[in-house]
Amino acid sequence: MIFLLMQSGGPRPLSKLVFWLGQLPRGKYLQKRCLNEEISSLASRCPMCLQEEESVDHLFIQCRCVSGFWHLSFSLLGVNWVQPHTIKSVLTTWTRKIKRGWFLGIWKMIPLAIWWSTWKERNQRIFAGKARSYQDFKLYFLRTLYSWSYVLGDGTNLKLLNFVDKISLESMRA
Repeated sequence: MIFLLMQSGGPRPLSKLVFWLGQLPRGKYLQKRCLNEEISSLASRCPMCLQEEESVDHLFIQCRCVSGFWHLSFSLLGVNWVQPHTIKSVLTTWTRKIKRGWFLGIWKMIPLAIWWSTWKERNQRIFAGKARSYQDFKLYFLRTLYSWSYVLGDGTNLKLLNFVDKISLESMRA
């Protein structure tokens, strides 16, 4: 999937995306507390929910703000799935017997889009002091997935809502 994004000129900072995605399963990413050792204990809290300690697994899977994206994706895909608790588990279990084509590409992009959208929002909150509302954050995730889907062809003329409908319809056929 990364290869398709690279060929199309996908997300602008693609080399950063590839590097960053390679670090997630290892539990590594730059946390705010690593930037300044004098930051209070509040700084190690998740910038999304402000309740739990920030960790890779919490931020990208367990956080209540992000788990809604997983549930939304499962609902669109018509999938009943028990959400794993670690990045490694997601990467090893995110398989499905789907015929090749547009829907398989969307299936493979969903974790990447959730993680990328979450990372961008996290950094906006920490470094720019700006936070989207939950609805705007959800729309940002859907727009990310939508814009990345252009590399798959078959649906490039769809509006965002039609794109969401197409995912639901294709999931019934898969």
